[in-house]
Amino acid sequence: MVTTDTLKTFFGQRAIIDNQEYFQTRFGNNGIDYSYPPRIVDIHLGYKGRPCYLKCVWCFDRNGSKNPKKWTPELKSQFEKELIKTIEWEKNGYKIEKIHLAGGGEPSVYPDIASMVISYFGEADREAWIITNGVRIPEPLFSTLLEKGTGVQVSLPGTDRDSYQKYGGRDFYERVMGTVEDFANAREEIRSCFQINVTHVLMPDTLASLEDTVLRLDSMNVDEFRIRYDIFSDPNEEYNVRGMETVEGIIRRNPDLRMKLMLKSPDEETLPKTAKCYSSFVWPTWNPLYGVFPCAHITDEKNRIDSEIHNGIYSLIDIKAKPAETLHQECHGRCPSTIHWFNLYLNNLIIEE
Repeated sequence: MVTTDTLKTFFGQRAIIDNQEYFQTRFGNNGIDYSYPPRIVDIHLGYKGRPCYLKCVWCFDRNGSKNPKKWTPELKSQFEKELIKTIEWEKNGYKIEKIHLAGGGEPSVYPDIASMVISYFGEADREAWIITNGVRIPEPLFSTLLEKGTGVQVSLPGTDRDSYQKYGGRDFYERVMGTVEDFANAREEIRSCFQINVTHVLMPDTLASLEDTVLRLDSMNVDEFRIRYDIFSDPNEEYNVRGMETVEGIIRRNPDLRMKLMLKSPDEETLPKTAKCYSSFVWPTWNPLYGVFPCAHITDEKNRIDSEIHNGIYSLIDIKAKPAETLHQECHGRCPSTIHWFNLYLNNLIIEE
């Protein structure tokens, strides 16, 4: 049963506990060792929200490139070679364990390339996730995900048709809920352990229908419903406080919920400017068309990590940046994902309970 006591701590503490051994090895008394691979990697297949089905008002990746690079057969072939190199990157038993196809545009717009990535990592017994708006998951991506992927995380900007239209830019609420149900039904049919998670950003006009959406997703046997604050909002803003009260009320009124409800964002989202950012060592972003970046949220060219270039593809394993530069990136210091918990922990700003 979900309890309000774990709502604000479960997500971050679970991530820290799962990674403690890795943290000790990678960031112990001997300092950072570049030869160790990161444990998690985001892979972007597009750039700056191009292409994407939606224009979510809270998205930090909306500004499109005027002349986005294209996935030519030559680039796809080179990327395939580098995927193999990346999977083989290992030291003392440590390797890349999990990848997310996310951001930089909608990954489902590239079904063939996304399927290739998921196939390679899945066949290597690594976790392969897709983070998607769920508007449309074409073949071969849908089947490849179920067969070789670990799970899908669907971003839900609205909790009914009106709020989805307002915050997502299109009236796709029912279509996306249908995609979630399609995954749930297919998973049941093949008796798979495939994970289905939904993420929602709290917004003023999504609270009234939040409970209806939660109960509907629970009836589909969705595994987790992850709530976070808008990346540039104050957690103490009225609608964020009211949103958390709403979620706690849902939990109290529905003690038999099977779906886990949790808050992704720490209570204090801003990382102090004096703190170090470990994202490039724990959870970097690899955009093969544009480069390697410390994280998914600062993919401007000025933040790109220096790397060698092979036939137009930037290689994840050829990073040559200096630690001092990479640890202090020019960013807003607000992370809506697990990396913020990691940074707080590695900077000794939170203590494991």
